[in-house]
Amino acid sequence: MNTLQIRWTKTASNNIRKTLAYWHEHNDSFAYSEKILDETEKAEKTILDNPYRKQEYSEVLNLYRSYFFKGKFVLYYRIDEIANIIWITNFRSAKQKPLF
Repeated sequence: MNTLQIRWTKTASNNIRKTLAYWHEHNDSFAYSEKILDETEKAEKTILDNPYRKQEYSEVLNLYRSYFFKGKFVLYYRIDEIANIIWITNFRSAKQKPLF
């Protein structure tokens, strides 16, 4: 069995960049942005350990979602079992309207 890899779509990459820039500008510091990145990496590891565990799934969108950082942010992802890739399709604040 091949190991799953995580890859980010352009949309998800742009979303996290905008979020990090917002918090840097808002706080005049990189500290919170770095914390978000650390927590995002932890969330990725949790997803890799078991991509189907405790996440919510939308059959209509074929997406899973995983809340992290004390519920402040959410990763939406799709699993491509043939290519062994977990695609992070969206990164959002939990305060934004959910995709599902």
